[in-house]
Amino acid sequence: MSKVYYTTDTDFKYYQFFGSDDPEEFQNYVDNVKALSLYEIEAGASFGDQLVTLSTCEYSVENGRLAIVAKKVADTEE
Repeated sequence: MSKVYYTTDTDFKYYQFFGSDDPEEFQNYVDNVKALSLYEIEAGASFGDQLVTLSTCEYSVENGRLAIVAKKVADTEE
């Protein structure tokens, strides 16, 4: 869970990440998302993975947001 921050705030703003050509910036995004996660997950993401973020309002805090971040995985044939 997070919230929408003011422009001057230095808090992590997941909604301003649109992909990156920089491995360090990408890893910083993944690390911050995991730190804010409501659930511990083993899955991770590596530079070059495609991520999608879905965000919706969350009313337990002022300007709250609930975000779901997913990684595209390869199709498998059975």
